[in-house]
Amino acid sequence: MGVAEELKKTNKGLLRYNRELSSELVQKLTDEVSAPPKLFIYHPENTSYRKDGKVVPSLQSPDEEKQDKGKDEVEEKDVSATSSKAVDWTGDTTEEDKPLTTNVKLYTSPPVSPDYGRTSLQIRHYEVMCDNKAKDLIEAKRKQFERNEQELQVMVEQKASQLEEKQREEMRRLYEQTSRLQLKEKAETSKRIQQMRDSHRTRKKIQDDKLLEGERKKLQLQEEERRRNEQEKRQAVLQQCYLKIKQTHDNLTTLYDNCKYKQHLPESAQAPKQVYVQILAKAESMMKKGDVAMEEVQAMKNLMEYSKNTYDFMVKYLEEATRKGKAEEAEVAKQQQQKQQQQQQQQAQQKAAAKAAEAASASTPGVSTTAGTPSAAAVRQSVIDEVVTEYERYKSKLDDMTKSLAAFTTNTQMKKYRFELQKSVNTPINSIAPVDGANLRDKLQKLIHLLGGHQIEGKHVSAKDAPEGIPFCKNLIARMFVRKGEEQVSSKHESAFAIAMVAAGLWLEHNDIGDLMLAHFHSFCPYIVPLYIPKDSSMSSQEYHRMLGYKVDSDGTIEAQDKFLKRMSGIMRLYAAILVSSPPRSNAVHPHGIEHAWIWLARVLNMDPQPDITATLTYDMLQVTGHTLFSVYKVQFVKLLFLLYKEFLPKLKTVSVAGGPVARLEQFLEETLNKFKMKQTMPHPDGYLPQNFWFS
Repeated sequence: MGVAEELKKTNKGLLRYNRELSSELVQKLTDEVSAPPKLFIYHPENTSYRKDGKVVPSLQSPDEEKQDKGKDEVEEKDVSATSSKAVDWTGDTTEEDKPLTTNVKLYTSPPVSPDYGRTSLQIRHYEVMCDNKAKDLIEAKRKQFERNEQELQVMVEQKASQLEEKQREEMRRLYEQTSRLQLKEKAETSKRIQQMRDSHRTRKKIQDDKLLEGERKKLQLQEEERRRNEQEKRQAVLQQCYLKIKQTHDNLTTLYDNCKYKQHLPESAQAPKQVYVQILAKAESMMKKGDVAMEEVQAMKNLMEYSKNTYDFMVKYLEEATRKGKAEEAEVAKQQQQKQQQQQQQQAQQKAAAKAAEAASASTPGVSTTAGTPSAAAVRQSVIDEVVTEYERYKSKLDDMTKSLAAFTTNTQMKKYRFELQKSVNTPINSIAPVDGANLRDKLQKLIHLLGGHQIEGKHVSAKDAPEGIPFCKNLIARMFVRKGEEQVSSKHESAFAIAMVAAGLWLEHNDIGDLMLAHFHSFCPYIVPLYIPKDSSMSSQEYHRMLGYKVDSDGTIEAQDKFLKRMSGIMRLYAAILVSSPPRSNAVHPHGIEHAWIWLARVLNMDPQPDITATLTYDMLQVTGHTLFSVYKVQFVKLLFLLYKEFLPKLKTVSVAGGPVARLEQFLEETLNKFKMKQTMPHPDGYLPQNFWFS
């Protein structure tokens, strides 16, 4: 047989193909495909078998059939009959189909139908059909659920409306009931409120009466306090005026008693003295009164002014008497001098005649006489008396100032006022620095502005708000300047000149500040006079050292010598810097100039030196004022230095304890004298500020 014939006998070759498909044929094929597969387990030689007159397809695939074909060739002979025709897969069979014999061999592994692909398609179609059926069921359930939900919603709305109606009815009932209760409570509340209002009015009236009574008492206390303060102020003013009257009387008495020329006073000079006694008596009678009226304060001020005028008249009388007395003494002295000159001329003539006679007669020469000079002890005692007098004079001024301010400084009600004044003094003094002249002018102007009674910058306070305000500021300024010497200048010597220039400028404007400054200088350092205070047998060691300027602690510990010398050096350098500093007005006379440095050195030379302190302060004075002293006194200053070196320095060495101050002074004197020998000048001290610095 040919290949074509054999291919026609295969399963695919037996298939029928129809190129024209009708809807009926498609429906038929779809039904056939949708039918479940029919599986058989017979020999796979043929692709289909018959069993009980029905075609059974093989379970094996074509590849498996080819593999098993060689194995089953022998067994095929045992089959009694084979089908000569293939199964018609359209469902039709041929007439030659016969039932299989019973000796067909069974296989344990079932063959796969060649219609496996068709079966898979049918399975997928079936799954799609099941999915569609499930979707239909789900859609039906969803619609059923929506219908149930709508019904349930309707029921809920009905129930809600019923419940709302019921609640509305209940609320209406409760509202009516509550309204009745509210009306009842409102009536009761109105009644209680009215009762409370009545009670409150009663209590308020009682409380207002108490407040009015308290306010009245408060105003009464304030008025009493105001009157008491006014009385205290009036008493203070009265006391101050009385002290000034008494002080003026004491000064007048002292001047009158010390006047050596009372015989030259006119008879009219007795009247002011008697008037002053009457003024003092009247002032004393006013001080004995309890309450002081404003008229009495004014009367006391008038008495004070009257006493000043009387004092001025009396001083003029005394000065005129002194002038006349001195003129008379000068005339007498002149006459005596003329007599002495005449006598000296007569003696000279007599001596000349005697010499001539002696020369002529060749007799022995005569013996000449010399006039005596004051002894060193007398000079020393005179200097000491002068120093003590000056020290006591300034000490008296400071004591008088302290007494006049005692009531003001202890008054607790004036504490805030004193604090503002202290702040306005401390701020400009503490900020003095040698930056430029504008800085110094600003600080000086602030202090002058304060002492002029003007209002403090940024405050509604002035120094003239109280009678003691301006004196308090002056005393505080003087003390602050001296304290700058021991606190600042002692550590930084060159800072003395800026402070000294402001102090000199203020001294020029207010001479009484200069007196207070000297008084505080003497109080802090009595060697500035110079005064060497002797120890009294009744003094303790602490009291004596405190008078000398040492600091003594509360437990009695006395300040160390090196610290004491350092503080005294700072104070002396500031004092010396004031002597050589220029005020801002170039044409003005210095209120305490360089002549006081010469006086101090002259006094030191005529007094016995003290250990260490004399050498220390002499060195400070010479180093600060040496250049100015040389420019003013020229050769006289050189002689003074030579005297210090030759006569005074050995005395210092005999009393020296530490040795350092004397060695420093000796070196300074040697170097300075050598410069003078080489015709050189002394240099300015470190930090010195010239007069034109004010305008820098």
